[in-house]
Amino acid sequence: MPKNPEPVDASRSPESPRPPEEPQGTMPRVAICTGKSCRKSQGLAELEAALADSCSVVRTACLGECKGPVVVANFESEEAVVLRRLRKRKQRAALLAFLFGAPLSQRLEQRRLEGRKREKAISKARRSA
Repeated sequence: MPKNPEPVDASRSPESPRPPEEPQGTMPRVAICTGKSCRKSQGLAELEAALADSCSVVRTACLGECKGPVVVANFESEEAVVLRRLRKRKQRAALLAFLFGAPLSQRLEQRRLEGRKREKAISKARRSA
């Protein structure tokens, strides 16, 4: 018997089929820095909670950019984006929109890392996955 039984959904009749679960490969993959500075920064718990339901979240060691929380979006692709200081609700909403196909908003563009710091963070995120 499983340790945590599935909660009963009273709105679903016993005959109705289970809703199909989304395959793991179609969910956006996001790496979140859990280094000391990012853990202490405001907004990390809220960011993880916002992403947990709709994304595959990988917690990583320090990504080297200590202005947290730091996120590497789509870290397995060539178009990986590294964003820092994602502390506010509107920034989290913009990140979710970006992960599901919207262009990178100006709100997030201001938080984007480029160059050597970007490459270093992506490399660390890929090693952690």
